[in-house]
Amino acid sequence: MVTPAQGKFELLMQGIEKFLASEGFHRSGKGFINSMPDGKVRWNIESQRTRYTTSEWTKFTFSVYAEWKHRQLRSEDWEPKSTWYGIVGNRIGYLMPKKEDTWWELDAGTSIDFLSDQ
Repeated sequence: MVTPAQGKFELLMQGIEKFLASEGFHRSGKGFINSMPDGKVRWNIESQRTRYTTSEWTKFTFSVYAEWKHRQLRSEDWEPKSTWYGIVGNRIGYLMPKKEDTWWELDAGTSIDFLSDQ
């Protein structure tokens, strides 16, 4: 059974998915991925909800980072692997001009259009 907060969050994620699709991203689990043409580097935008989320309310943010398929230099080899390594990035608020942690809240009365605009 989907709660009101979960339903609205899913609607928001669908709106984000449509927006990011034009930039080459596709949905994967709780986030969105866009691989570079050579397949060695990808961008990942992942949603994160607070552990205090309830059926009626949720608070969430996004992390934005790059990943690549080479292990770090201190590893045994420097060959590409199937696992993604080397996460570089941060929560979205720290990547914006104000450089502060940014979280959004969503409940039954929250306008999806308002959140989508942000």
